[in-house]
Formats: sequence, C-alpha cells, structure tokens
Amino acid sequence: MLPTLRIKSWDLDYRDMEGIGFSLPLTLISTAILLLSLIGMPPLLGFWSKFIYIFFTALPDHAYLVAIAFLNSAISVGYYARAFRYIFFGTPKLKVEEK
Repeated sequence: MLPTLRIKSWDLDYRDMEGIGFSLPLTLISTAILLLSLIGMPPLLGFWSKFIYIFFTALPDHAYLVAIAFLNSAISVGYYARAFRYIFFGTPKLKVEEK
C-alpha cells in the first residue's frame, strides 16, 4: 500500500496512514488478506506453510527449531498487528479516493 501511495508522490509513514483503509475498500480487503496470511491465520496459505514447517521439525532432536519458529511467528504478529492498527483503525489523516 505504501509503495502505491509513494508513486503518487506522497511521503508517507505508517502513522500518516491511520484509518486510510476505509477510503480505499479494495485495498483494505487485499491488505487484510495479505497481512492475515503473513501472520499465519488458518485457512490462508501462510498458516499452512508455518504448520508444515513446525509439523516436520517437531521431532525430538529438533525441538529448538520449533521454539525458534514460534518466536519468529510471535515477532511477526507484533509487527503486522501494528500495521493493522494504523491502516484499519483511527481517524483518517489523508483524503484518498480509489478509482
């Protein structure tokens, strides 16, 4: 979403995009699906890739890899939840219309 708006020569940060998702409904839906997949929500593809990785590394001698995978997932949820909060909630600061 940021690269698209930067092409229109707007210098943006996540804090500037607060609430912008509701003025761009198609972008809102596609960004929501993308972020939920990256977080690893079930039925999306991000869940299945993480599930298969954790399932096959859950052998007794590779338990440390499962711990690393869960830590990595927790950190990524924190980052993507922050992006969710800025894009989907709050009062819009910019007036943007989807064509």
